[in-house]
Amino acid sequence: MPSGWIIAMKLCYPVPILTYGYILWTMDSLRALDAAALALTAAGTMLVARAKIDLGDSHTWAGYSRSGTRLVTYGIYAWMRHPLYVGIAVAIAGSLLTIVPHCVPALAALELFFVSAALLFLVVAGYREHLALARELGEEYGCYCSCVHSCLPLRHFDEE
Repeated sequence: MPSGWIIAMKLCYPVPILTYGYILWTMDSLRALDAAALALTAAGTMLVARAKIDLGDSHTWAGYSRSGTRLVTYGIYAWMRHPLYVGIAVAIAGSLLTIVPHCVPALAALELFFVSAALLFLVVAGYREHLALARELGEEYGCYCSCVHSCLPLRHFDEE
């Protein structure tokens, strides 16, 4: 991915996070939808943390890759191929459920723009990552892909 796009995304990420923090800080009360949204955000954040722990030294920023990559198929990666991206998307969904009802329409529209850009970036980065791993790891990655869904924990990968 061109480095300019990656830099642009790094600069865009703080906008939704800061908006979310501001809304949480200025809320008068916590409604049922807000509590559910916070739970969703926490679940997404925990998924990202677990994925980063399982990746260990193999972790890189989305859009980057390393040569000599090893395939991580344990922990959360035994259940889904892209838990980092899924976790970010789940956290974003939770934040949107909090932000949109509590802010003025112009800010909600701006938030939706930045979130849409971030989600598009994650989809493209995930696809490019998939292609790079398929090229570099070949049959090993193909076997893993046939056993583990990219985004849903439907099947468990058993190394034998």
